[in-house]
Formats: sequence, structure tokens, C-alpha cells
Amino acid sequence: MSSPKFPQSGGPDYDWIEIRLADVILLYAEALNENSNTAAAATQLNRIRTRAGLAATSASSQAQLRQAIQDERRLELAFEGHRWFDLTRTSTAQAEMGQSFDNQYYLFPVPISEVLVSSGVITQNAGY
Repeated sequence: MSSPKFPQSGGPDYDWIEIRLADVILLYAEALNENSNTAAAATQLNRIRTRAGLAATSASSQAQLRQAIQDERRLELAFEGHRWFDLTRTSTAQAEMGQSFDNQYYLFPVPISEVLVSSGVITQNAGY
């Protein structure tokens, strides 16, 4: 039995998943919760949990729901490259990883081509 042949280049006829609906819904739930609309945030979180065959969240306070949303993002988007950005966005990277590291690692370097073309308007992030 031969393995299927894959094209050498994607071209316009092949779809590449950039963002999933679950990611958008969880980001929306996070935004609702941070704007003190906890009930609506729980509804959005439960959309994801129901689709996955899980019970509705029992989180009732803003802090509990914040943690529930972060936990759901960790599980729903596992291995999709979102975790580091979630941890840095919520300033929980050092606590979650159980390590202490320099805050410069929260930022990526600015591409040198952008620094050069800006004629000094854009500067490089510290540490790079």
C-alpha cells in the first residue's frame, strides 16, 4: 500500500488553518469577563464545553471564570502554539511555569529591517 502523495507547494487550492472558532469564542469570553460581563462570558465558555461533551462551568465569580477560561484555552488549544502568548498576555508565565526569568522574554525582537527602514523612529526591544 503506497502512502498518499502530498503536493510540494500549497498554492491557492489548499486551505491552511490560521485561527479556529473555539479560539475566537474563548477570546471573546475572556474579553467579556474582563469587562465585568461574567454571565455572558460563562455562556460563551459553555458553548465550547458543550461541544466537547463537558458539563457547564461552575465558576461564578470573575476570578473563577478567568481561571476557567485560561484552563479551557490550555486544553482546547493544546499543541497549537497559543500557550506562551496566553501566559504572557495574562502575565502568568512565571507563576505557571514555576520559574523566574528576565522580563525581556515577554517581547520578541523587532525585525532589524523595520528598525533600519524607520530611520530611528523604531528602536529595538531591550535585550536584543
